[in-house]
Amino acid sequence: MSASEYLIDKRQYSAHDIHSLVLSGVSIFNIDRNIHSEQYFVDIKSAIKGAQKIPEIHPSQYYTPVTLAITMSIESPVAVDEDVDIVILKNVKNLPQYLNFKDNNLCEILKPILVWISSGTLTDGLKEIIRLQKPIFHLKPDTTLDYYSLRESKRSVFIEINEVVNSCVDGIVISDDLKSEFPPKEIVRSIIRAMALETLDNSGIVADYLEVKIPVLVPLSIALGASLAASKSDAKAIIVFTKTGNSARWVSFTAPCCPIIAITRRKSTGRRLNLYRKVIPLYCDVPRSCNWRLEWQSRVDFGTTFALKTGLFNSGANLVVLAQTKESIGYCNGFQIINVPFKCESD
Repeated sequence: MSASEYLIDKRQYSAHDIHSLVLSGVSIFNIDRNIHSEQYFVDIKSAIKGAQKIPEIHPSQYYTPVTLAITMSIESPVAVDEDVDIVILKNVKNLPQYLNFKDNNLCEILKPILVWISSGTLTDGLKEIIRLQKPIFHLKPDTTLDYYSLRESKRSVFIEINEVVNSCVDGIVISDDLKSEFPPKEIVRSIIRAMALETLDNSGIVADYLEVKIPVLVPLSIALGASLAASKSDAKAIIVFTKTGNSARWVSFTAPCCPIIAITRRKSTGRRLNLYRKVIPLYCDVPRSCNWRLEWQSRVDFGTTFALKTGLFNSGANLVVLAQTKESIGYCNGFQIINVPFKCESD
């Protein structure tokens, strides 16, 4: 399932508003720093942190990563603090201008940088962007307003989502509209349902865009093999171990036929993985084993238990596990197919 990004407008959001949007399916909150003041930005950050502390009747034992993104003009950059996970640049005219921005803003280099393309159709330059392995989000400014004003709003959402899924994008941006419901939970849920249904019938659609040149980088070669193995074995999920998020990004790029459970021990990596198609970031906080083989088993157990509890698959399902054979290796250099239950909790 693709991610949903919420572009925050000028309304004030409480922790409960943010919490309700997260429960509806929003994983990324984006604030335009060229429009909003520093105080507004601080208030939204506080609301996001407060939303994660709201007590629940049935609390989950798993961490839900909520990503904070900011949009800025490349011509008037603003400071980026450690709470920001993603930087989105507007008004980028050419590649030298973009590279010059990265050279002059060292703090932003450590974070994913996306480019806001304000003109052109959904498919303009899509093949080139996919080959660069950059996440793509679809934005239609009137989506929210149309949903609450049209009589056949749900039908229009399914038509739009069909276009989005068929275009191989990683998610859809929903803009806050002052005339619509607040917070717009209904449209978020409709989009998530539409994405889930459309994705079931559009597995592997990036294959037409994927042209890999020889020689192939080893991480990409392993990711392609794991994706193919998942398809041939009818696997219900791919479990990938990742520290920086790169291994999960490679697998997402190959457009597998099933969800990707990215297990990481870094919360910051989990938040950034919300960018990528079909990736479910899973923060693993169980005690670390001193032996890599035991650590491998512990992480697979953690991911399998999570998937069984959330209904992602049932006992008897095949899984593909993508991991490094030794902890000292800096990337996932192998994979294997296992059957559920591998070794997991019964409840």
